[in-house]
Amino acid sequence: MSTLDRRAFLAVLGGAALGASATPAEAGVKIAIAQYGQFMSGFPWLVALKQGFIKGEGLDIEGFISSKGGGTSVRNILASGTPFGEVASGAAIAAIKQGVPLKVIYAATNDAGEIAWMTLPGKPISSIKDLVGKTIGYTSAKSTTEMLLRMSLSAAGIAPDQVKLVATGGLGGGLSLLAAGGIDAAPIVEPTMSKAGSKYKLVFRAADYVKQLNFAFGVTTEVYGKKEPERLRKMVLARRKAVDWIYANPSAAVPLCGEFLSIDKDLAGKVLPKFIGWKYWSRGDFTKDGLENNVRGLQLMKAVEGSVDWNKYVDQSFLPADLRRTL
Repeated sequence: MSTLDRRAFLAVLGGAALGASATPAEAGVKIAIAQYGQFMSGFPWLVALKQGFIKGEGLDIEGFISSKGGGTSVRNILASGTPFGEVASGAAIAAIKQGVPLKVIYAATNDAGEIAWMTLPGKPISSIKDLVGKTIGYTSAKSTTEMLLRMSLSAAGIAPDQVKLVATGGLGGGLSLLAAGGIDAAPIVEPTMSKAGSKYKLVFRAADYVKQLNFAFGVTTEVYGKKEPERLRKMVLARRKAVDWIYANPSAAVPLCGEFLSIDKDLAGKVLPKFIGWKYWSRGDFTKDGLENNVRGLQLMKAVEGSVDWNKYVDQSFLPADLRRTL
């Protein structure tokens, strides 16, 4: 990134911070979770709140701020009075490389889960190979969907110049563009996938091409990490307890899944078991394959060149001792 681009990026962050300072104190503490209520990666946070794990750790968090992903999620975290939250791994690393003082403190996911690309039934597209020469959507720059799209295309042997990739501004924007004929395939997640029926046709699931991926990270700023280390450890622990509770109580978690995705209990009962079966949520620990697949994705997005020394980006001191790994 050029000096001018970096200044512009930081100016936007500054503007966001000014906006955050205008929020009344009585509004309570809310933390930024990328695609909250849309991607299931953020589901443990609702569980942590509703099951009392957050309160049990003595934390005053009362809600969450969502975003469309990418750099917007990073800006939300930096603008918050509690600079902590979850973002796409690509957005986190890109921001750090641009000079934003972030630290990665836990892994939120183990794999790509539900993320897939759909097309319209009438289009002659039935597999990822059929996307050659077509226009494909992703949500926003350096987002999870951009990374997984580029990784899936690469794994399928499709070169970047064989397709046109378009940022749609969000999942809903992608489906609108697809319906309008602006793109040939759009990213889709649960519960839209289960609700869609014959409205859309599956092209491919990212998990078919990317087997293991820590695609979402918990992050904080270097300053906040030094100022409130115990508070951060309690946040990470509350989330871990929520993940353990989901896996141990799948039936009891169904109503909360319905609340998180704004769907009825019957549909939630179809959606949630998929994620539990995938062991989708990480308890916070990182895996070597999950991180190395990140490197490949970041390289394809041109967010990094060469290898990544994860020890420069990751601070495991906020994880419980049994979850710390050699990176």
